[in-house]
Amino acid sequence: MGKGAIVLRLSPTWVRFGTFEYFNSTGEHSKLQTLADYVIDESFPHLKGAESAYLKMYGEIVKNTALTIAKWQSVGFNHGVMNTDNMSIDGRTIDYGPFAFLDDYKKEYICNHTDTDGQYRFSNQPATARWNLERLAVALSPIINHDEMEEILDDIFRPMLEKVYSGLMQEKLGLYKEDEEDNYLSYELLKSLELANVDYTDFFRKLSRFDGDKSPILDICINRVYVEKWLDTYELRLEKEDMPVQKRHEKMLAVNPKYVLKNHILQEAIELAQKDDFSMVNNLLKVAYKPFDEHKELEHLCKRAPMSSKNLKLSCSS
Repeated sequence: MGKGAIVLRLSPTWVRFGTFEYFNSTGEHSKLQTLADYVIDESFPHLKGAESAYLKMYGEIVKNTALTIAKWQSVGFNHGVMNTDNMSIDGRTIDYGPFAFLDDYKKEYICNHTDTDGQYRFSNQPATARWNLERLAVALSPIINHDEMEEILDDIFRPMLEKVYSGLMQEKLGLYKEDEEDNYLSYELLKSLELANVDYTDFFRKLSRFDGDKSPILDICINRVYVEKWLDTYELRLEKEDMPVQKRHEKMLAVNPKYVLKNHILQEAIELAQKDDFSMVNNLLKVAYKPFDEHKELEHLCKRAPMSSKNLKLSCSS
């Protein structure tokens, strides 16, 4: 008897940017308004009956999308097919196609092997999201003033994305007092990580226990000098904080995951499942629910990718 499976995907909404594009392209403009009413009912009920409700709906979509992209960038998540039909109207993460979490930090990483132009590369996700929001504004223009949507896009998207991303990175670094040099410190860190050839997730997890001993961090770097130099600057910055070290560690461990679903680990689980062994699938589900916990018995699920499997490119059928 052959094997079969049923996959059930759940989301509060399955309306996408592309759903509005469809009705605009077919000239069914009355359905745009019907769909907008449906989206407000389903995703933005606080806007029901509000003045300029459709314009405010667009503002909510811009805001939520910026928030999601900032979170993607902070944890090293790469969406492989960020077209408008894979962008949720309420800003959630849906329909990846191929996707990946970064192994070594490579800002120009492309996880989709059919993305020959690098449109959906990791570093380009913010720009692609904005482009998609521009396309949505065009699709909504029969029912909302386009100039007003463009103004909202300019005022909200980039400022919110940068503010949220900066805040997330400061939390990941355990920096809680404002310092005008912190954004530069984050920028220099990413440059150092790229040159050091070091696992992005593992680096931040080990940094979450940094107490002045650089060895646990430098030992996972292929080119240590870049990160070592950055750590010197980081130590000086930590002197401006007054939080006890143990408390800082606790807060950092709560925002820097130990486990992310790396593709080389997922491949191992698939190969075992093909042999009727679903233990690894079940264990991956366990750590996916609580990625910040230690799970001492499942340490093997956070192992770094071997050289042959780092930052793989996948297809939609992978």
